Amino acid sequence: MSPSPPKTSHPLLRRLRNHWPWLTLTPQGNPHPRRDFTPLKEKRFVVLDVETTGLDIRTDQLLSIGAIAICQGEITLGDHFTIHIRQLKQVANESTLLHGLTPSLLQTGENPATALKAFLAYTGQAHLLAFHAPFDRAMLKRGIKHALGSPWKTHFWDVADVASALYPEQATRLQSLDAWLEHFGVEVAERHNAFADAMATAELMLILLKKCDSQAIETVAQLDEKIRICHRLRQMGR
Repeated sequence: MSPSPPKTSHPLLRRLRNHWPWLTLTPQGNPHPRRDFTPLKEKRFVVLDVETTGLDIRTDQLLSIGAIAICQGEITLGDHFTIHIRQLKQVANESTLLHGLTPSLLQTGENPATALKAFLAYTGQAHLLAFHAPFDRAMLKRGIKHALGSPWKTHFWDVADVASALYPEQATRLQSLDAWLEHFGVEVAERHNAFADAMATAELMLILLKKCDSQAIETVAQLDEKIRICHRLRQMGR
């Protein structure tokens, strides 16, 4: 259980907490992000991938979302999600062809609001994971804002960052999901659709969770701190 923030009557600290409810206060009154001390083995993780019309987070559109859950340290095959999003205009380019998304499939998909409501219901309070997550997160955040008119805040880890934090000696050499999978000898039968890519990422995350065991990293907060330290060291050029 996360420690309760200390009580304070100072009006400045009360305003700080009201303005940024995601902050807690240290005993000295300094703000820090609320930490999640849930054991990794008890956390529901949702590994996801999105397919889009391109790589511009300002103008390109979501085409499909694929996701699968990790619970109790295992991929839960019965706990998965996949959906195609209806496109008002016909879309046919390199991206759709690569991912096997035909114009007829996209024209018969769910409308964006229905699709994204279903996605939010599926993920719930899970901790989300994706490889090179900033792109997936930005596309989902913009799509949810546009379709549902609401902001989206969630816990999100980039599996690339998790891998780099746990295997720093490999981080500069291994940049892509395929490179990490090859390094660990993971054979993937299918790639380049949202669900298959989410499944491949989940396979990698299982390996990383086992590495956490060997390093005595037991909680979400501990792994989060490991990622933060690795990120700071990279920024310092170490």
